[in-house]
Amino acid sequence: MKGSVFSLLLIIVFALWAYMRGAAYEESVLSSLPSIVIPVSHSEETISGHHVAETHPVAGTTDTDHMEAAHHDEAPEHGEAAGHHQDVHTDVTIYDEGLVEESQFGLLPQKDVTNGNTPFRQYKRNFILPAGQHKFRLVLGPLGFSEEFATKIAHGLPQDVTILISPYSDHADALMRLFKESGHEVWLQLPAETHDEYTMDAGSLALRASYARNKNLSLYKRVMGRTTGYVGLFINHADNSTLSFSSARMEELQTDIYQRGLGLAYFADKAMTDIEKISTEHNGQTRLVSYQFDTIFPMAKESWMKLMSDGRDISMLYKPYPNDISMLSEWLQTLPEQGYTLTPLSAK
Repeated sequence: MKGSVFSLLLIIVFALWAYMRGAAYEESVLSSLPSIVIPVSHSEETISGHHVAETHPVAGTTDTDHMEAAHHDEAPEHGEAAGHHQDVHTDVTIYDEGLVEESQFGLLPQKDVTNGNTPFRQYKRNFILPAGQHKFRLVLGPLGFSEEFATKIAHGLPQDVTILISPYSDHADALMRLFKESGHEVWLQLPAETHDEYTMDAGSLALRASYARNKNLSLYKRVMGRTTGYVGLFINHADNSTLSFSSARMEELQTDIYQRGLGLAYFADKAMTDIEKISTEHNGQTRLVSYQFDTIFPMAKESWMKLMSDGRDISMLYKPYPNDISMLSEWLQTLPEQGYTLTPLSAK
């Protein structure tokens, strides 16, 4: 029994000694190893992106758009690019909060009941026609192409060129922002079905004669909700439409346009009695566009020169090609010597 106790004590003493020696040996080994320092830093890109994502963008925009804008503001300016940047109205707001209402279709335009302001009055370009000059209204569109082409138009053409945006564009908000910041007046296309086979398929947002009143009104609001900040709506081929603008349902729709404070422009060979009558009854703003061209600029220019030889005001819709912009820009500078002044569509 005494031997067992002695053996147990001996084992405990040996274990303690081994433990102490082992700890000392581990410390000796660790102290002899080389040190490795791994620096830790925050990614500036991640921090910047998070900051932009938490800002409050204009309705209808995306965080990506604001991230690109922030990156653009930080980029150094030099050479020709700096000159273009100075022409951009970076302090221009895309829309006035008092001129929109929230709806299931998005932000819809409306009058400001507090001061009587309207989208037409707020977003149109201010313009005074020089004495002795004729108006040359040039509407480009409907636009829905690449951002690169749109940028070329925005910065390559005078601000009094009017822009027509297609509601079918996947980037309607981006186009609106681009053209508003570059100082252009912007209208939004309201598609409508036509009799002509070439133009009758105006797409899924088109107003149609076979649709009930509520469906056409719903489509009309869906179009308006595609973006915001436009002067008014534009109906192409109005004189060839299957719609009767004097019908009760179309009168209701036109009345709503004027009650919201929007303008209504339309393409037709001559002024349409039904449209003008309803506009007059509601103190609305209508604009007639009588000519339309979609050929390359050299061919279109020949037709324009013939029209100008009559010495009358001209309003036209033109869908340009990418290579036309520089030639068009140069030619527009010659208008005053021909007795014409480039005029926004909204101008009386």
